[in-house]
Amino acid sequence: MKSFMMLALFAAGATADIEFSRTVTQLIPGASGNVTLNTGCKSKDIYGSNDCTLEWGSNYTVTVDAVVPVAITTGATVDVDLKIDGLVSFKVNCPLCGANCSFEVPVTHQKINQAMPPCPLLPAGTYKNTTVLSLPSPSPVPTKISFKGTVTVKDGSGKELIGLNVEGSAS
Repeated sequence: MKSFMMLALFAAGATADIEFSRTVTQLIPGASGNVTLNTGCKSKDIYGSNDCTLEWGSNYTVTVDAVVPVAITTGATVDVDLKIDGLVSFKVNCPLCGANCSFEVPVTHQKINQAMPPCPLLPAGTYKNTTVLSLPSPSPVPTKISFKGTVTVKDGSGKELIGLNVEGSAS
């Protein structure tokens, strides 16, 4: 889950920092959620922290409090569809559980192959968790980039559970 959260923050994520904001565009009926960072964010709404600036080499406490009306099982995916610097397409489709998330980073052509946690990731019900997100130092981003796009989580049938518009920069 920590690796997925880092991917989500970077995909969603300034001088040597990660800056990002998000807007929730879709939430399945019966679901609710709040993801809060202990520091680094300028605003908060019903979904949690927003308008954040995270510093490389720092630690952040991430608290998740969610109601998930359906189990996250085999076949559930996260789709990331971003434009980097308004030009380069960055699309990732990964399983949320039970398989590897594999993709290639544009421009650098770095191949990522991350084992995802076993399924079911979450049963239907209430989910509460607090974890520490440790950002590496120095920045792994070779130059300042901006990004804008969408992140979508779907269940095994392809039904959209949550949709986000994200934008930000990293350097």
